[in-house]
Amino acid sequence: MSPQASVERDFFDSKKIESYLAAPIRSRDKKLYGFTMIASIRRKVEWTKEEVRVLRIINEIVSNYLARKEAYDLIAESLGEKEVLLKEIHHRVKNNLQRISSLMYLQSQNIGEKNPFEVLNDSQSRIRSVAMIHEKLYKSKDFPSVNFEEYINDLAGTLFHSYKNPDKPVTLNMDVGDIPLDINRAIPCALIINELLSNALKHAFTGVRQGDIKITFHYHSGNNRYTLVVKDNGVGFPENKDFRKMGTLGMQLVNTLATRQLQGNLELRRNNSTEFRIDFPGENRNP
Repeated sequence: MSPQASVERDFFDSKKIESYLAAPIRSRDKKLYGFTMIASIRRKVEWTKEEVRVLRIINEIVSNYLARKEAYDLIAESLGEKEVLLKEIHHRVKNNLQRISSLMYLQSQNIGEKNPFEVLNDSQSRIRSVAMIHEKLYKSKDFPSVNFEEYINDLAGTLFHSYKNPDKPVTLNMDVGDIPLDINRAIPCALIINELLSNALKHAFTGVRQGDIKITFHYHSGNNRYTLVVKDNGVGFPENKDFRKMGTLGMQLVNTLATRQLQGNLELRRNNSTEFRIDFPGENRNP
């Protein structure tokens, strides 16, 4: 025994062990589980090769058992985590179905003289933006976060396809960081982008041959805040209108989602363009 094994040496002395044969129990990846030992009390013996072989067989049996138990424990832990995740998914799906139901109700209250096809198209766009979040969420390796850079690109591509007008070519510029976003912030952001981008595609370039739309989304670690900007160089937002008091469902949604659900600040800037800027806090960080 090594000089550091004083406790073991004292144990051997107290039991009057004269000879012992010990062998390590290791896993296949060489992890040490412990030792097995054969001891002789009060007389010294020479251990035979057969005794050494038997001890190694015993160690192999014990090692296999411990490896199976370790694997079982990992599986049990994984199943427990998956059960928790499944309950969380059901909870989130229920909440978002309720959100969709609320959107449909609000849409029904704002039909008025609108074209029914346009109303259904807007509803489809809003529901699709939520569904795409869930699709990204289920494919995410880091549940419950969504790769929002990838999501924005997919959503923008879908909206461009829905509202494309070959007579008015519009260019989309993206300045989006590789940002994982939790679903509690991803859903409101998705709906906001859906409203502002579809609104720009439908109305910003009336009487304009071509234009540009830019989406910017960044996270600022210094103050733990996000900034989302949707900007276009179209005809401009009417100077005599307050976007916070407009009766359209789209602007009502943007204002409510930004200020109430994201707890953020919503600002409209007019400088030869229309720029909606939303600044909102990130997740609570541990002190």
